[in-house]
Amino acid sequence: MLAAVFFAAALAAASAVSGQSAGASAEDLAGAGYTGVQPLDPAGNRFSAPVKYFRVKEILDDVDAKKDCQDCRDLVAVYAGESKEIPGWSINQKNPMRKMGGRWQYRNYVGGAKTVVIVTGPHEDKVRRLGESLRAKAEL
Repeated sequence: MLAAVFFAAALAAASAVSGQSAGASAEDLAGAGYTGVQPLDPAGNRFSAPVKYFRVKEILDDVDAKKDCQDCRDLVAVYAGESKEIPGWSINQKNPMRKMGGRWQYRNYVGGAKTVVIVTGPHEDKVRRLGESLRAKAEL
């Protein structure tokens, strides 16, 4: 639940997102090093668009898992979509990575493409690789 709160807060910070999520796929996650990637279908208010959710074999460690929702240890959430305005958090951003609760978050604004990329999940290096890969796709 805490992961969803942090992710929702990041999306809210990108206040003018269009609601259209760009193509984050299981292949993108596998390319970043995640294994056993399974896309999740929306379930009521959980896992709903425009964010895409995936389960992976990599999990949060026990300490970080206590800061997160009970069934979210293996959850990766991805949003990559158009933004009509420059998000306030991106103006002085030097490092797109941060630790939020028990999980890592990558967030970046691709100015030329007017795209916000936000990824949250276990394993800093894999979150970073996935975020950078989606950023590069947005720049094409």
